[in-house]
Formats: sequence, C-alpha cells, structure tokens
Amino acid sequence: MGSRRRWGMVAVTCAVVVGSGCCRQVRHYPVPGTSVLLAAVRGRNRAVETLRAKVTADQMTRKGRLKLNVFLLVGLGGRLRMEATVLDNTVAALASDGQAFSSVDFKHRIAYTGPAKACNVARIFNIPLDAEHVALVLLGGIPVLTHDLMTLHWDRCHGREVLLLVNRARGLRQEIRIRRKGSGWRIEGSRIRNRAGKTLIEVQYKKFRHRKGSWIPTWVRYLQPGRKADLLLRYKKIEPGVHFPDAAFRLNLPTGFPKRFLDCTESEGVPFERVQAKDRPAQVREGTTAGATGHVEEDSW
Repeated sequence: MGSRRRWGMVAVTCAVVVGSGCCRQVRHYPVPGTSVLLAAVRGRNRAVETLRAKVTADQMTRKGRLKLNVFLLVGLGGRLRMEATVLDNTVAALASDGQAFSSVDFKHRIAYTGPAKACNVARIFNIPLDAEHVALVLLGGIPVLTHDLMTLHWDRCHGREVLLLVNRARGLRQEIRIRRKGSGWRIEGSRIRNRAGKTLIEVQYKKFRHRKGSWIPTWVRYLQPGRKADLLLRYKKIEPGVHFPDAAFRLNLPTGFPKRFLDCTESEGVPFERVQAKDRPAQVREGTTAGATGHVEEDSW
C-alpha cells in the first residue's frame, strides 16, 4: 500500500512539474548541426519583413500593470509605428524609421523627437532595445548574440532544440529555443544570461499562426529583470507582408503641442547581430539596452 501511494505521488509530481513523459521526450529525426539551426534563426529573422497588427499590451509600470490597445505597424530595420488607446481614446503615438524617433503624449499634450535609441523607443512598449531589435521582437524574430562558440542541447521536457551561443569575451550566453515543425523549424524564444547565470533578457513566444510560410507568435512576452521590464503582447489580428510607404513611419506632430528633443547616453548593452535584407549576410552591431492572408494554422505551445 505504501509503495503504491509513493509511486502515485511520483506520477503526480512528474505531471505537475514537467507534464506528461516526465522529461523523456526524444528526437525523432537526425541531430541537426548548430550551423543549420543558426541559419534557420537568421532566415526567420529576414523572412517576415513587415507586419500590421492589433495588439493588447499588458506591461509593468511604476504604478503597477497597465493595459493598452495598440495599433501596430512594424518593418525590419527599426521601422515602427504604434498608436496606443485606452477606452477608444488615443493616449500616445510613436514612430521610428530606424534612425529618428518621434512621439506624442496626448494626455500631457507634448511631442518628442530624437534618435531611435532604446531610451526613446521604449516610451510605449517597455522594451529597452534599439529600434532595430524592438522591431525584430515584434515580428517574432530573435536578436542573435554575437558569439564565438556554438553548442546544441536537447530539451527533453519540451521536446525541442536549444541552440547555445556564447560570447566569451563578454561572458554572455544565449539559449535559443527551436522546435522541429514538419520539414522546418519554429523559433519559440530566447534567454540571455551573464557569467553569473543571471537572466538579462528573455523573450517567450506562444500561440503561433502559420502565415505566408512563417510561424508568427500571437503571444509575446519580453522580460528584462534588471530594468524591471515585463511586457505581454496578445496579437488579436495579424497581417504580415504588407507594403508600407516610408511616410507611415513618420508622425505628423500636432500643432500647438510643445516639442522636446530627447537624447540619452546609453550604457554598453548586449551585442547583437544586425538583421539585413534577404540574401545579405548578417553584420555585427552593438545593441543597446537603456541605463509579427493565406492558410492559417494555429498551435498552442
């Protein structure tokens, strides 16, 4: 009787902690090479070039959690336009063409301009990265750590690959979570830690839709504990591959609003690769941390 109870408790513990299988999931395909998986990540980063979406945002602020409805336009290269509403009233707008930023605070009736740095771009979505990498996260891609070492780990609990990139000079390591889907790969998140094992940045993707050949997450969470950044985005409607004119990423600042130029000195951040247009090699850029029609297939992670 005691033995039966003990094994029952073990079974319940396995189910609660790691789900069915108790961390015994195995690969049903040959072990992929690290270069194959890195190419898949870089390819996904270039595949979805633009996205139009309606989003609900839930983020941590100094006064507690804030919920917003956001109309979102995103393009590779740091092109961003966000219009946030509360009870159907526009409270803030932000635009970036990848180089310059502008923002309007309708509540306090003031407009801002400046460079597209992390400190400025984070004014609506609290993602303290430069515009290029904010856009990449919103498109469902993963900023890739510049690295000099790659290894591969099989996650037996979740049945997916974990590509480990190491920047030995900076003492940083990135774990990119990648799942086999048919003949391709789906990027499901990333975590960057420092030499002491402390999480610096984490991105989680869930509830994917397959649109125009790419898996696009409709549940995105961005965490940066050191900055107390905790943002959850739920995409209610997504349209990838939409052509936007350059003017879409510039705001017409309201007349009568005072204008303030914003700039800041940013501390050295995580060094990320740049994301180039299709068929161009990735280049290195020092990322900074301030101091996402056709057949639809849904899948829940």
